[in-house]
Amino acid sequence: MAAQDLLQPKVETTPIIYAYSDTRYPDTLKVGFTTRPIEVRMHEHYPTVVPGQSWKVELVRPAMRKDGATFDDHAVHEVLRNSNIRCVAGESLSSHRQTDLMNSVQSAIFGTKVPQSSEKCIRCLQISVFFCTFVSCF
Repeated sequence: MAAQDLLQPKVETTPIIYAYSDTRYPDTLKVGFTTRPIEVRMHEHYPTVVPGQSWKVELVRPAMRKDGATFDDHAVHEVLRNSNIRCVAGESLSSHRQTDLMNSVQSAIFGTKVPQSSEKCIRCLQISVFFCTFVSCF
């Protein structure tokens, strides 16, 4: 396999993670991912114009790590599930207070962007160091 095949393709647009609320569903947020402008994506969620818009975009953040790798809403949802945030009606998240929920979503996005060190990573590093030492002995 050629080295260029291992590199991630360059993205033309910055993918985003977004969260929106809907007054018809108090204390819930929907977290999603798109590579399109947020206005276009929201029109896909709410294609019919009605009097009294019920939704509001609460958060828009880049879904890209510093190294250029991207992540999607599934990664954010996993972090939230591991934090015991309740999922209702598909991908909507629920909490007793929306501010707590927004803080949890922002923390989950940050946690997805900046992977935390863990025993698993330390073990991989230990194996790598052992392997390099072993190979250099021959």
